[in-house]
Amino acid sequence: MVVFGNYVYSKPLKHIFAFSKKDLPLCFTKIQKYAKYGYLVGYVSYEAGLFALQEQKEHKKPLLEFILFKRRSPLLASSLKSKALFYPTLKQGLNEELYKHTFEKVKHHLKAGNTYQVNLTQEIHLQSHCEGLEIFKALLCMQDTDYKAYFKTPFVEIISLSPELFFKLKKDKITLEPMKGTIKRGENKQEDKKNKKNLKRDSKSISENIMIVDLLRNDISQIAKLHTLKIKSLLTIKTYPTLHQMVSKLQAKVPHKSLYEIFSALFPCGSITGAPKKSTMGIIQNLELRDRGVYCGAIGVITKNKARFNVPIRTLIRYQGEDFYRYGVGSGIVWDSKWEEEFKELQLKSQFLFPHNFKLLETILVRDNQAFLLSYHLKRLLKSAKDLGFDYPKILEDSYQSLKNPLDTLKNFEIFEPLLSKEGWESIPDTLLPFLKRDSNPSILRLLLGKEIFFEQIPYTPIYSHKVAFAKDYIHSHNDLLYHKTTLREHFKESFNQTIFDYIYSNEKGEITEGSRSNIVILKDNILLTPSKESGLLRGCMRQVLLDSKLIKERILWKKDILKAERIFCINSLRGIIEVTLNECKNTSN
Repeated sequence: MVVFGNYVYSKPLKHIFAFSKKDLPLCFTKIQKYAKYGYLVGYVSYEAGLFALQEQKEHKKPLLEFILFKRRSPLLASSLKSKALFYPTLKQGLNEELYKHTFEKVKHHLKAGNTYQVNLTQEIHLQSHCEGLEIFKALLCMQDTDYKAYFKTPFVEIISLSPELFFKLKKDKITLEPMKGTIKRGENKQEDKKNKKNLKRDSKSISENIMIVDLLRNDISQIAKLHTLKIKSLLTIKTYPTLHQMVSKLQAKVPHKSLYEIFSALFPCGSITGAPKKSTMGIIQNLELRDRGVYCGAIGVITKNKARFNVPIRTLIRYQGEDFYRYGVGSGIVWDSKWEEEFKELQLKSQFLFPHNFKLLETILVRDNQAFLLSYHLKRLLKSAKDLGFDYPKILEDSYQSLKNPLDTLKNFEIFEPLLSKEGWESIPDTLLPFLKRDSNPSILRLLLGKEIFFEQIPYTPIYSHKVAFAKDYIHSHNDLLYHKTTLREHFKESFNQTIFDYIYSNEKGEITEGSRSNIVILKDNILLTPSKESGLLRGCMRQVLLDSKLIKERILWKKDILKAERIFCINSLRGIIEVTLNECKNTSN
C-alpha cells in the first residue's frame, strides 16, 4: 500500500532511483517522461542538497527514489482500521545538553554574520511491535494532514504526517506554503484562543516566517515569469491537534520549466535550512554531524502537468537493515532565540507520538512496612517510564537503588502464597513510607505514574475460585502497551465473577499469551513452560523470578497445549503460584 495525500497508488510499473548527484538530471528526465503514463510517487533526500553544487560522491542511501504507478484510488476510511495499538519505545531521546552546546555554536555564527537563521534539528529513535502501515494508520487517527504519505521500498519505509506543503504545480502555476512559528494548543478554549493570538503577535515567529518568505521569494524568482510572483497570504495561523503553526503562501507562474529546473531553484525548502541557504546548510552539516536523509527533503507525487510535494517533517523513517524508526525534529534559531524555549519546541513537535493518555501502574502486595517483590516492581516501572517517555520523581530511582533483591532465585517450583512465606519480602524504603498507611493486615498498593505520582491502598481479598477459562476475544500482539502495565486495559474484555479466577487470552495467530491478571505456566512432558514474550504479554514480576531461577522456560504455546497440559498454574506477585483447572462450560474457541 502506497499513500500520498488522499489517494492510494497501485500497479507499479517502473522504479527510478539515484545514489549520486551526477545521476539526478537523468532521473528527472525519466520522471518527466513517465509522468504521462501514470503517477510517480517518491522522495528526494535532503542530502541531494543544492542541485547546482556538483559532486561525485556515491551515497549509501538513495538521494532520489520514485515508483511509477498505473492507478490511484481514493483513500477510504474503512481501509485505515487496525486492531494494533502504536505506542513506541524510546531508544534514543532528545539530548538537552547536546542541544544547548550546538545552540551556542549557532549563536556564534549569528553574531559573526555567517547566517541570519538556522534550522537546528535532532533525531529520536523509536521501536514498535507494530508494522509500518499499522503505525501510519494509528497516527492518522490522531493527526490527519493533507500531505500524509506511506511509502515502502527495498531501501526505506516512510511514514509521514507532514502538514507542510513544499510546492504544488498545476500546469505553469506554482504555489509554496512555508511554515515557521509554533505554539502549543491550550488546555481549554480560552487558553487555546489566547495562545493563537500570542503566536500571531510573537515578534520572533513573525521575524522567522518573513525571513523564510524572503528566501523563497528569492529562490522562486530565478525561474518565475516576470511580475507573476505574489504573496497570497502572510502569517496565517493553522491549527493542528497539538499545536498552532504560522504559515504564509506564495504563488508564481513558471512556464516551460522542467521539474529539474524547479528543484534546482527551490530545493531544499528554506523553512528547514535557514537563511542564507547555501552558507547555512554548511553550518548545519558541521553542527549536526549526521545525514538528515528523507527528513527535510521532499515527498510527493508527479503526474502529467501536475506535482505536489510536502516538506517531510513529522515523519518516521526506517532504512534497510535497521530495526528502529528515525524521527527528526527541529526549530528555527535567530538572534533573540533562547535555547530553553527552542528545546521545548522540539519536545512539543514530538508530543503527538507520546500522547500519555494513560498512567503506568504497579500493584504491590504490602504488609506492615514491607512489600513483596518491591525491587522487581520498581525496576519494571522505571523501565516503562524510560521506554515510554514518562517523567518520574527522583524518589522512585532512589528507592529502587536502596533495595537489594532478596529473591534472586527460587530452588523449587511449588504452590507458593506470598503471605505464608518469608521469601521475597523487602522493607519499604524511608523515601516511600510517608505515602503509605502502615497496617498489619495485608493490602494492595496501587502505584500510578502519570504527570504526577499517586499512591492508593485497597484491601487484599481472598480468591474464591481456582478455575480458568479461555477468553472469547483475542488480543493483538502488535499492541505496544501489552508489554507495559498501564491503566489502558481495554484489550481484556472479559468481566470477572466469583466462579472464574482468570481468563486465558490468545493473540491474532492463536498463540496463548496471558491471563488478564496473571501469567500462565503449564507442566508438559515434565517441563514447566510459559508463553513466549514474543506472543504479546506483560512480563509479570513473579514470572520474571521464575525465569531468573531457571525453573520455567519460554515457548510458543497453543490452546491444544493448555488442553493437554498435565497441570496448569496462574502466577502473579499478589497471589504467588496457584494451580488452576479449566472450567469446561466456560471454554470457548477464539
